[in-house]
Amino acid sequence: MASFNGTYFWQKMSVALVMLPMFTIGCMLAKYDVISLVLKKVPDRLFRIFLGIGLLILTITLRQSWAMRSNWGWDRLDYIYAAIFTIAFTLILYNTKKIKDVLAFIGAQSTGIWLIHTFLCYYYFHEVFFAVKFPILVFLLTFSVSLLLSWV
Repeated sequence: MASFNGTYFWQKMSVALVMLPMFTIGCMLAKYDVISLVLKKVPDRLFRIFLGIGLLILTITLRQSWAMRSNWGWDRLDYIYAAIFTIAFTLILYNTKKIKDVLAFIGAQSTGIWLIHTFLCYYYFHEVFFAVKFPILVFLLTFSVSLLLSWV
């Protein structure tokens, strides 16, 4: 019997399966409104900020020191780290109105950004976006153009 691992179908399916826990944990955070529950449990603003900073440090430390890399270069526990990072980020910035407004705007455009960015940086304008050579600048360029097109 031939091995399923080397097949074309497995190569394509494994990418989606690796990303599935990240998507699922995001859906669970939204469905059960976990961030609102955490904010209700921690009403003191100063304690919320310190808790958020502590969670960020813990998440970054765990990810860097307790790596469980997959074949794709991602950490096998990234979905847990991303959930904790999101909660920590919200704890820190919850009462900052301007940042909250910017993040709400980006969140409203997120589906459009997600749908547009692939066509921009991989299909139609690959050379333009990757001409910058620095990954952070490639990200910022792709993100800003995708956000602008999504908004329009």
